[in-house]
Amino acid sequence: MKIKLRFSPEEIEIDPDSVLTFPNGLLGLESCKHFKLFHEENKPTIFWMQSLEEPAVIFSVADPALFEHEYEIQLSEAETALLQVADPAALSVLVLLYRTGGDSAALLSKAPSPAGIEINWRAPVIINLQKRLGMQKLLKQPRYAVRVYGE
Repeated sequence: MKIKLRFSPEEIEIDPDSVLTFPNGLLGLESCKHFKLFHEENKPTIFWMQSLEEPAVIFSVADPALFEHEYEIQLSEAETALLQVADPAALSVLVLLYRTGGDSAALLSKAPSPAGIEINWRAPVIINLQKRLGMQKLLKQPRYAVRVYGE
């Protein structure tokens, strides 16, 4: 399978086994069900998640621990079945990042973030790394803990 990734000047071959499948799509993008997760060379902390159905649909994503946050997320039985969770350790949580500007920035962000970048804490992406299955979960009242590091 070939795709033109955001930072690639030409189409590149991708391993079909590396594709993430979101059976329900993402919120507002239900038709986008297959994504490729990648990062720029020498920038392994911020990832890009690009739709294979609509290559113009691309998100910056990161591990919330990068911002010293940890989620407490409870999955319903249906969500656990959707992700085919056998081992909770196989789950990874990512948050979507976006540039500020516009009314949605104030609604989605509850915590300070790097200059010009906001974090969508209310709708994290949860991925079963073993099964390559994902979903986006809308949290009504996100609970997250801030880790404080000692001297």
